[in-house]
Amino acid sequence: MLKPAGLDNARGVISTAIAKHPDDPRWKDDAGMARYLDFMKTWFPSGEVASLSNVLAYVTNEVLVEILRRAGDDLTRTNIRDIARDIDVQPGMYINGVRYTVTPQDLDPIKTFQMICFDGERWQSFGAPISSTAR
Repeated sequence: MLKPAGLDNARGVISTAIAKHPDDPRWKDDAGMARYLDFMKTWFPSGEVASLSNVLAYVTNEVLVEILRRAGDDLTRTNIRDIARDIDVQPGMYINGVRYTVTPQDLDPIKTFQMICFDGERWQSFGAPISSTAR
């Protein structure tokens, strides 16, 4: 989205992130990134690896697999729903410190974000992840 405006014009833009970006060289030796890249190569070779839509779809799949793993042989609607309403996991493509957490009282799964700033070429993280629930 920044290219049409000109990358130099976007220098200093601040945003938030929850997931590791495939184009970011700091993740080149990351195990979660390696699993994502292997998945894309095997199951979606024509897909755009750097697309955050694909990253977030992959993360959603990671959470679903964990819910099904916890369900075991009890794949009833009630059991799947109960597990999905009370889960806390660290998907491999989430930035360290960002978790997918749902409770019966709070169904909003993402409460922690990493601040990022565009340096003219790529997004750079700064500071520790922050929580929207911190007081």
